[in-house]
Amino acid sequence: MPQYVNLDSGESIFFTRQLETIRARNYDVIFDKPKLFNLLPKSMEGDPLAVDITHRSYTKVGMAKMGGTEYATDFPRVDVYGTETTVKVKPVHSGYGYNKDEIARAAKIGLPLESMRATVAREQIEMKLDEIARSGEATTGLKGLYNAAGISEYTVPDGTGGKTDFAHKTSDEILADLYGIVNYGLTSTNGIEIPDTLALPMNEYLLISQKKIATDSEGATVLNYFLKNTPYIKNVIWLQGLDTAAGAGGDSTGMMIAWKNSADKLVFDLPMPFTQEDLLQDGLNYTVPCRAKTAGVTVFYPKSIIKALYI
Repeated sequence: MPQYVNLDSGESIFFTRQLETIRARNYDVIFDKPKLFNLLPKSMEGDPLAVDITHRSYTKVGMAKMGGTEYATDFPRVDVYGTETTVKVKPVHSGYGYNKDEIARAAKIGLPLESMRATVAREQIEMKLDEIARSGEATTGLKGLYNAAGISEYTVPDGTGGKTDFAHKTSDEILADLYGIVNYGLTSTNGIEIPDTLALPMNEYLLISQKKIATDSEGATVLNYFLKNTPYIKNVIWLQGLDTAAGAGGDSTGMMIAWKNSADKLVFDLPMPFTQEDLLQDGLNYTVPCRAKTAGVTVFYPKSIIKALYI
């Protein structure tokens, strides 16, 4: 059975120092992949030992009125009531290791142990966290941005070609769709919720970043023109999984999504970020367990997120 290990003399000192070097070097690694996990505001408020996280939402009711006299007794009553929402905390595991001969050979010649295994362990955990940030995790019930409960849905109109996807639309029709999802976020909440981030599938993002506005004298692309002329959206990106995010909902096969990327609106719950635990020994093998804990995406104001499906 695996147990904590005490290495001998020089090997112990060498291995300990190398693991410290690997940890330091590993934490400096920056992945250049566009990740929703890296974009969303994170909450580390939850206790790493907790099994769930609860937040409270409050609703105000009542109003003021004109009229009455100094002797009035019928004052309108206002009140506040709250509801609780609880999400479960789930672990994500990975790890890396070495065998005794690798450690001994490295110690003998003073060769640093490679940090690639530690890097891969961290990358795999963060890739899983990114997947959860996008679509949640079905077996544990965690929710992601794409399938959060109660979010708004904008209906994409057909273009002149009878299709809703960008490939069959003109530049003006695509612009109308981009403005449409943003405007719907405002009009459906009476201007309370204002999105600042818009995400598209990669192919649609590439299309709008290259497709020119025919009537624009400066030859602006759809993306340039949209960013220049919308007062709300500050960031347009592409995200993995949006090309198939709506596939289970019928004929729709793709989705774009807009939201206010603020911790006031939503967070990715991460009570335990990537952590490397103490060394374990199993026979001649040494393993460094790695883990993180998450409760997925918690949305405080569902109407601050708007999705739009297209065929």
